[in-house]
Amino acid sequence: MAQFIKFLTIIFVIFLIIITILNSQYIGILFIDEIYGKYPTLNKLSAFGDSFGSINTLISSFALIGVIWSVIMQKKELQLQREELRKTSEELHSQKEEFEQQNKTARYQRFDNTFFQLLNNQKEKVQDLHISFTNMHHVLISEDDKYSGRETFRSILFHQFPNSRSSTNLISSVNKGKAWKEFYSYHYASVLTLYFNGLLNLLEYISNNSIIDESDKVFYANIVRSSLSQDEQITLFLHAQIYNTDRFKDVIYKFAFFQDLKSYDILDKNLYSSYDEQAYTPLKA
Repeated sequence: MAQFIKFLTIIFVIFLIIITILNSQYIGILFIDEIYGKYPTLNKLSAFGDSFGSINTLISSFALIGVIWSVIMQKKELQLQREELRKTSEELHSQKEEFEQQNKTARYQRFDNTFFQLLNNQKEKVQDLHISFTNMHHVLISEDDKYSGRETFRSILFHQFPNSRSSTNLISSVNKGKAWKEFYSYHYASVLTLYFNGLLNLLEYISNNSIIDESDKVFYANIVRSSLSQDEQITLFLHAQIYNTDRFKDVIYKFAFFQDLKSYDILDKNLYSSYDEQAYTPLKA
């Protein structure tokens, strides 16, 4: 609407200027014909032309005013355009931030869904664990002595071995500093390797993910740690000293994964030096 009014104003000013010029010419012709006769001399015509100097000045003034007015209107229009561009830029920036936030939320949700799927798979691996000591060499016990699920870890750590000349159970063998690694590898590695590989992959998925920040990584790692029983953590303590040692220690140190282990007071105190203090120092999520 403002542009239309401006356009009409310009047309009206031009129209007034044209009418003024035409009227001046018409009046001048009549005036010449009336005053100077049909055939005026050049001097008379020159004197008559000079009499229109004030009209020319007036027309020039109107033209100058029109130019100034046009410049002012253009300046205002440019200001309005700049303001509109600024608002458009702010809106686009706001939309970009909103899109980035939505994208970040979607990536967090994908990570969250994958994490809990892996955690559930890990719980299923625990349920699939089973061990029968009747199949072990040099062990003569009943066929009913079978364990499954989380009982598998306790049976591995604390099961009594009658007729065994080396030790009464694995945990006592470890605490006494005997050669437990070969014994563990020979009898239990095939039972627990799949479980601990899954646990390692889950922790590395948290540690290496670029979607979440460090505090969230600690939060998710604490969820994993809290899902492990005391026997699972102790078995992990021993297992990580034999298999995937460097990879396990990276995530154990990063998430202080054994921060609750000292309170169990089951392992010999000298064994804690197998890991740096970083493995036992609690972190804040």
